[in-house]
Amino acid sequence: MPATPPFPLPDEDRTLSPHTGWTRAHWEAVADGLLLAALCHETSRSGADFVVLVRWPDGTSQRAVLRADGCVTEGEGRR
Repeated sequence: MPATPPFPLPDEDRTLSPHTGWTRAHWEAVADGLLLAALCHETSRSGADFVVLVRWPDGTSQRAVLRADGCVTEGEGRR
């Protein structure tokens, strides 16, 4: 049985990607998860919340608020 990923992934699409079922959306979700996990360990701003804005090449963006009290994220989602 495959391991459960630590962040949500879209459903597989075996029509678009017959070998793996993974699409660009899967890789974006993995990148988002890795970046947010890395930022949880960022210490230079200890004691203060800060906002991270990721701008994607296709013009969309995603905002996440990372809090010092346990690395809680609140995203607005991709626009």
